[in-house]
Amino acid sequence: YVTAAVGKIFHFAEAHPSLDLPIKPSTHDLLGRPCDSPGAKDVRVPQAHARFGFPKACRLPFGSFVDERVAAAAIGYLRELAKRHEQHEEPFLLLVGFLRPHNPYQFPSQHLDKLPAANATAAAAVRYRHASQPLLAYADSTECTQRKCSREQRRFYRAAVSHADEMLGLVLNELRSKH
Repeated sequence: YVTAAVGKIFHFAEAHPSLDLPIKPSTHDLLGRPCDSPGAKDVRVPQAHARFGFPKACRLPFGSFVDERVAAAAIGYLRELAKRHEQHEEPFLLLVGFLRPHNPYQFPSQHLDKLPAANATAAAAVRYRHASQPLLAYADSTECTQRKCSREQRRFYRAAVSHADEMLGLVLNELRSKH
């Protein structure tokens, strides 16, 4: 097999001896907070996390978010590996590691628009916060109630998952079109 990888397969490794082709994109291309950039439009931050700086949703051109770069690199490798397979009948293995959702998760804001409002989402009440649980995880503060913040956090998390699903779909569609 010809082996290649994109995204986070090894914890920020640039290369690995088991791979025939280099990992794409490079480590520095997997970092960053695009919604904090000056060009970000329609920036949305849940009330519970405004003081912590994440999660965030915003509008930016395709390729601004890390998993969009991972998907694009995967599609590029699929095209390259498909040609190799046609020419040399070499089977291939492509590893694809999406990074999101992972704190601090940032994603295109249109994914929020596909979900019901936070107040329409059920959320379980947490009666007690264990001493080992950071306030951020509990999201209980003077700005909002725990139940409301849980709903809001859940909505942002689901939107981040929706974006990751969309990127996986792009890669799978490319794979289906080649084989």
